Amino acid sequence: MYRSRGNYGEPRRSAPARLGTVLVVVLVLIGLLLGGTSLARTLFHRAPSGHPGSAIGRTTPSATSPASTAEPTTIPAGDRAVGRGTPRPRGGSEGTVARAPDGSPTVVAQRFLSLWQRGRYDAMYALLSSGARRKYSRGYFVQRYRDIAEMATITGVEPGVSGAPSGSPGATSVKVPYRVIFSTQLVGDIREQNSLPLVAEDGSWRVGWSPRLIFKELGPGEHIYMERYPAPRGTIYDRRGVPLAMDGEIPQVGVIPGQIRNETAVLARLSRALGYSESYIRGLYKGKPDDWFVPIESLSPQEFGRLRVQLADVPGVTFQSRPGRIYPQGTVLAQVLGYVGPITAEDLKRPEYKGYSPNATVGRSGLEHWAERYLRGRDGGRLEVLSADYKRVERVIKSRPAVPGDDIYLNIALDLQMTAERELGKRVGAVVALDPRNGQILAMASHPSYDPNDFVRGMSRAEYARLTSPASHYPLIERATNAAYPMASTFKVITMAAGLTSGLYKPTSMFYDPGHWNGDGGPMRTDWLPGDEGHGALDLSKGLTVSCDVVFYTVGLKLYQYRYDYLPEYARKWGLGESPDVDGLVNEAGQVPGPGVPNRDWNPGDNVNLAIGQGALMVSPLQDAMVYM
Repeated sequence: MYRSRGNYGEPRRSAPARLGTVLVVVLVLIGLLLGGTSLARTLFHRAPSGHPGSAIGRTTPSATSPASTAEPTTIPAGDRAVGRGTPRPRGGSEGTVARAPDGSPTVVAQRFLSLWQRGRYDAMYALLSSGARRKYSRGYFVQRYRDIAEMATITGVEPGVSGAPSGSPGATSVKVPYRVIFSTQLVGDIREQNSLPLVAEDGSWRVGWSPRLIFKELGPGEHIYMERYPAPRGTIYDRRGVPLAMDGEIPQVGVIPGQIRNETAVLARLSRALGYSESYIRGLYKGKPDDWFVPIESLSPQEFGRLRVQLADVPGVTFQSRPGRIYPQGTVLAQVLGYVGPITAEDLKRPEYKGYSPNATVGRSGLEHWAERYLRGRDGGRLEVLSADYKRVERVIKSRPAVPGDDIYLNIALDLQMTAERELGKRVGAVVALDPRNGQILAMASHPSYDPNDFVRGMSRAEYARLTSPASHYPLIERATNAAYPMASTFKVITMAAGLTSGLYKPTSMFYDPGHWNGDGGPMRTDWLPGDEGHGALDLSKGLTVSCDVVFYTVGLKLYQYRYDYLPEYARKWGLGESPDVDGLVNEAGQVPGPGVPNRDWNPGDNVNLAIGQGALMVSPLQDAMVYM
């Protein structure tokens, strides 16, 4: 192609050769100008080996090159343009080729575990791999965590990374070890060591989730189940160890549907014996399995004995028992003991019932309620992994036995209590017997009474309405502590003590009772002793002995003149108007009148009324007994 030499002694190219050289130079210049654009990088990246652009294309390492083993740098999703340090996969869309992703797998694992601790299951699901999301829906994932937490009685989860990720540098799947502590109500703390699988996907680490990440013992399709061990409730005894409230067996009458031969006869006999309609009884067992015992009624020991004879020849009718609270003394000491009943949804929201089962039985009144924290005990359980068909126990995660509740011994003497109730008879009122040496309550009777066993066996609305009606005189009320009565003449000992303590009187101070009195300028008051002479002349000691009203009218007026609030304040020092400090009892009854109570004004006539225990003064029988103790 060289035709001749030029001025510089170089071979002179032909016109086509010069044109080709110019084109190459132009392309190089264009490449340099466009070098900062994605188009140029794409062009040069695709240039064949030996092309001037191929050297630029080699600035991005391949997936297998040594450079790819260096710690990757996180690239925001919006900057993942082809050619900016991210190889473009061939034969598919971006992100389908596994590679070591940007970011630390430990950080992703820590975030997943932190969300678990806070119960943010939806946010946990967002960290799952596409494979896990295809296999498990969001609803399944969230409900699985919630159901297991409820079944296992989990109250808290404390997970945390416990080691370095497994796998070589640049690996596309690793396992991050973690430990987790489950706090449960029934089996205590459960500690597990597990591994969180992470896979490279779309430039980041994702969790390859399965149910084994909740409990490592939980296999595909298996279930978590807590078998509960209810704690025996503590027994309440009298001072000599006679049981007053205890756990026992409550007899029941019911039917086994598959053993019924003549349904008409069964329904007729049960209806007559129990007082329920035939349709009601049929509705209880209709649709139940043939071999189930379907209870119709819980029975008292007396009813059990009677019905056992009455229904013994009826095929399909049978008797069984269930565990429950029993009160062997029946109505004796009923208001003091109280009764138990099923826990309610409202109870479960209250802090004192935290950790209770929805099927729990709790104290509702009296000592059963007051001593709930002692009598309850601690339930136990066994946390199991069941097979997919729920028929086999595959593994036991943890178990803990139940701890019985504490027993309680009262100062009550059952024999004295029964005597007090017998002497009270049918009269509406209360009897309290105290030991004056130490303040122990030996008997506390209240009438009318009720049988706490009825609450355990179950009662109708009509039966409960009877217990709360005025016609029944409210047998649920403990009249010894929660009913208020005028203290009347039993208050006079306080009035006399106030007169002596103030220095206004001595035991020998003299009075004259003509049978009436109006020393305060008000209406004429009479003494309880009829006639015009009254008790005549007598000293303060004699006035207390014969309970002379005129003597205490006089003392009440004198105390008001000495200091108008002296007598009310002095009465409160004897414990009136407040709840006695007695374990197991709450006394909400009683009032000591005085300035501002119950009325704003407090005049001499009010103080005179108080001096003989009348007016607005109200006390419970227990308060009165404690004054004299």
